[in-house]
Amino acid sequence: MSKTLVVVGAGPGLGMGVARAFGRRGFRVGLVARTPDRPAALVADLAGLGVEAAAFPAPSR
Repeated sequence: MSKTLVVVGAGPGLGMGVARAFGRRGFRVGLVARTPDRPAALVADLAGLGVEAAAFPAPSR
């Protein structure tokens, strides 16, 4: 069974640190952020580390 971590409010600081730490331990990572551009760049960073990740925008109203 694969394990998945979802980081809500993903950003370059704490959220990305958590994503990297869990990704290195075999977790797939889902990143949710309000801005559509940021998560894509973070997914690319994680992919460079060999972490399976996906981005999901959560636009504010």
